[in-house]
Amino acid sequence: MSRHLSIVGSIVLAAALAVVAVVPGIASGQVTDGVVLTISAPRSDKLVKGVWTRLPVTVTNTSTIPAVDVTVVGSGDGVRFRRLDIGPLGAQDSVVGHVWAKLRSATATLKLDATELGTSLARTSVKLASRPAPAPPRSTGWAGDGVKFLQLSGVIQVFRVATRTTCGSADLTFPTIPVPRNNEVYGTATGPDGSTSVLELEFVTPTRGVGTFTWSGPGGCRATHRFVVTATI
Repeated sequence: MSRHLSIVGSIVLAAALAVVAVVPGIASGQVTDGVVLTISAPRSDKLVKGVWTRLPVTVTNTSTIPAVDVTVVGSGDGVRFRRLDIGPLGAQDSVVGHVWAKLRSATATLKLDATELGTSLARTSVKLASRPAPAPPRSTGWAGDGVKFLQLSGVIQVFRVATRTTCGSADLTFPTIPVPRNNEVYGTATGPDGSTSVLELEFVTPTRGVGTFTWSGPGGCRATHRFVVTATI
């Protein structure tokens, strides 16, 4: 799978900025209260122009002082960005999440800042370039590893998964969700019982997909189901 999938988080404390180190792909800084943050991301990536795409980032508090409220914000010409709210970040703790970016030109440089209550403590950048949209997944039924669904005209329907949760076996579902032009599906859903689920699926070819279904339900029951699916015809 060309882009590995994973799940997310809101953030820290205002003071004067002092950058202490800069390395390609990673940067760090601290404020007078002693909190030190670093942020790392891929040096470069290729995106389908005009499609919101997730980019992985790692934020670390390398100090011995807890950070209160951490956020990753972005800026850059030719690219749009959605912030990532991480929240409190303990001393010597690290979190991996994803930011969303949409490329609007052939190339762009996305600047990413890790902030604490609006004060930038670390910065890195990602060079972005456009790539052609891949061939769409085949419109047919798909199945594999306990997962079944229909993919018709760019929409996933009737998604079902037979999985084992921490509370026993379960048959779970996910609502209808569109397939973006980059073939990278990401969605969240909340059930009537308060359960939450996350679907991450990438169609790596027109007939093969790789994904993860994550579920959290009543009574603390949980499931993480990784799967590979293929077009049935």
